[in-house]
Amino acid sequence: MNYFILSFNQLNIKQLFEIYKLRSQVFVVEQNCAYQDVDEKDLLAMHVLIYKKETLVSYARIIPPNISYLEPCIGRVVVNPDYRNKRYGFDLMEYCIKQSLSLYKNQTIVISAQLYLLKFYTDLGFVQQGESYLEDNIPQEVKQQRAAELMDVQQGISFELNQKRVGNTYKVLFDRKEGGYFIGRTEFDSPEVDNEVLVDAKKYFARVGDFANVKITTAEEFDLYGELV
Repeated sequence: MNYFILSFNQLNIKQLFEIYKLRSQVFVVEQNCAYQDVDEKDLLAMHVLIYKKETLVSYARIIPPNISYLEPCIGRVVVNPDYRNKRYGFDLMEYCIKQSLSLYKNQTIVISAQLYLLKFYTDLGFVQQGESYLEDNIPQEVKQQRAAELMDVQQGISFELNQKRVGNTYKVLFDRKEGGYFIGRTEFDSPEVDNEVLVDAKKYFARVGDFANVKITTAEEFDLYGELV
């Protein structure tokens, strides 16, 4: 793991892109909350980035005193969705606390946290002050409900689009054999994002790493089934 604490001017273009991409992925898209994530505080904050090899695993920013609060504060705390439940969030916060105490001579640190994360922050030594309130006027349960509704809509759209592909033939690149199927993607689809194409390994043979023509016979929300032609 590689730890970095950098001012805005010290960030390179790639690091800045990765920060904004991760923040928007979680705070805007995943939490289904349209708000201004990028703000002037980014220009004044110290940015904490933790990398595992080339991947930005977690991020937070430390804002100096007399900007958000009289005290320094830690915000925009985020963990890459692919690396959750592995203590990266806890390690990130411990590092931020240590850096803030060093930068601002042991001043008390303030955070604004979502209510469902209360135990996480109290385990780090923070104490709740005041009553809970709505961030961006949207309670967490509503955000989660909206995300679930959005996923249902997405599945319906994907199913309709996939049904239109039944009967068509596509050039498919096979990348693995798994669970009795050769699995690949069409030349138009991206790996780990778009549909996968499955061909019954009991009926057909496909060479992993090669292209083959596949006629789509059945479609689901996120998978296409076909036969070699």
